[in-house]
Amino acid sequence: METNYIGTWTVSGAFAPVLSGNGGNALINMLSAASLASGRTSRGGGLQQAGGLGGRAVGSTAGALVIGVHASFVETDLSSFTGAPETSTEDVAKQTMEALANDRVEVLAGEHTRQVEHALSQPVEG
Repeated sequence: METNYIGTWTVSGAFAPVLSGNGGNALINMLSAASLASGRTSRGGGLQQAGGLGGRAVGSTAGALVIGVHASFVETDLSSFTGAPETSTEDVAKQTMEALANDRVEVLAGEHTRQVEHALSQPVEG
């Protein structure tokens, strides 16, 4: 709870006075693609998403756009061991800047992340 919810809320709140004094600013919250699924099935992911929403509330009162960036494995040394498809850092940055330019509150960076979101939006078969 401290990390996924209170941490996001606290950091957003700490930046709010600075953001409100400058106008036209944004907070960008980096999340894993797993948070899309876990937001629906676990406390940690749900708290992360709730913290993002809380950050949006704090950010909006400060006149800031709050963007949640969901990404699967990003092409870094840390994820090189996985063998899983990776999204380039350039692609994540480009999509994030496009969201910023177009006032979008969510980025689904990479094809795998978009597949996760699409699968989760489908009806559950019983």
